Amino acid sequence: MVHQQTPDQKTPAQTKQKQRKQKKIYTTIVVESPMQATRTDVWTQLMQLVESAATDEFGREMSNEPPWRYVYSRETVAAALCECSVTMRDDGESCNLAWAALIDPLPDGASDEFIGTIRSTFEGYLEQLKAAITDTRSNG
Repeated sequence: MVHQQTPDQKTPAQTKQKQRKQKKIYTTIVVESPMQATRTDVWTQLMQLVESAATDEFGREMSNEPPWRYVYSRETVAAALCECSVTMRDDGESCNLAWAALIDPLPDGASDEFIGTIRSTFEGYLEQLKAAITDTRSNG
């Protein structure tokens, strides 16, 4: 018996190959802000924020490159992957800070609520850093 295949049918091997070629779709969220302090001063405040945070808030440190880049992974969130980075561009007496998250969402919208909170979380961290810098200048 001969099995004929129509042009729109795929063999099991073709189907498996197509499944392997499918790329993951990640969600990226970035919040940027100019900071009215040197990169070194902002870095000091960032490290204090990280050290004083709840245990899982900043998760597992992946890279710490003073004073320009800090990367961490959050594992206790509603996502298959959540890697965050804080980078600072030196602008002399000021700097620009970018806080970013790369997220591999869970299927069926299970990460939607978590993803919806990331931007405001990062904005809150930026406000904490700005307040800490203002306090340091006022008391210094």
